[in-house]
Amino acid sequence: MRWCDVNFEEKALYIRQQIVQMGKHIFIGDPKTETGKRELPLLPHIEKLLIKQRALEPGAALESLIFHSSNGTPYQPNNIFRFFKKKLRELGLPDISIHDIRHTVATMMKDEDVPIRDAQKTLGHASPITTMQHYQHSSLEKKKKALNAVSNRMRQGAAV
Repeated sequence: MRWCDVNFEEKALYIRQQIVQMGKHIFIGDPKTETGKRELPLLPHIEKLLIKQRALEPGAALESLIFHSSNGTPYQPNNIFRFFKKKLRELGLPDISIHDIRHTVATMMKDEDVPIRDAQKTLGHASPITTMQHYQHSSLEKKKKALNAVSNRMRQGAAV
């Protein structure tokens, strides 16, 4: 993300580009699909983080990347991956991939009864089917709740 992708007044973030690595080369380009370009709310804890980051580079141009290497270029994906894995170990969290976070968020939205269209648009998927079939997962707890609801309904029917 660049500074021009953050609107502090409107409390919004704009996803307009992505970083892609092809071999040893890193490119900045458009998201894979048109729905990948999206507006997201700027949550308070993210806003605080961005304000702190902005204070580190008060004169940064609007087109500058918010998080970047020391020479202003995008971080190498391998470096981000190593940093992420290190933080997981330090925090005693399960060893997951960065992409697994998207699956976790999609599943959490489902578990919080977020409408599928809102989850799809938040994640930037071209279709809600992608969100449902590939990103949202069911937990044993949710399966138990579903089967208990059916069981209770059947017992109520038998009692009538």
